[in-house]
Amino acid sequence: MKLPPLVLASSASLCERRAIESLLKPAGFEVRGVECADDARDEISDHGGACVLVIDSGLLEMSYDAQWRLFRARNPDLGTVIRSWIPRDPGVERVDLHTFLVHPDHGDGLVEAIRALGPAPAAD
Repeated sequence: MKLPPLVLASSASLCERRAIESLLKPAGFEVRGVECADDARDEISDHGGACVLVIDSGLLEMSYDAQWRLFRARNPDLGTVIRSWIPRDPGVERVDLHTFLVHPDHGDGLVEAIRALGPAPAAD
């Protein structure tokens, strides 16, 4: 049986990282907040299993700090859910095999995207 992916939650806001964790833990995911790409790299290497990055689009778009863009380029197979201000209907958009865009207020869409990128947690 495959274990659910470890979810790495990154946001400029500690409050947002905690909100993601609060949303995803009841769905059966292990979630760790990461502040920078180096932290994410360490978590991935320590975990040894499937991982999914949940990140705010603003962190990827920062012109003065490319750490997250470089991290994604170095990990092209990493499942990534980008929280972005896309239209609320449907609120989830698949970009490619490893990437989804999800509206920040669409909790069910976030769970759906993570499950599509990695093995789903076992039902309780």
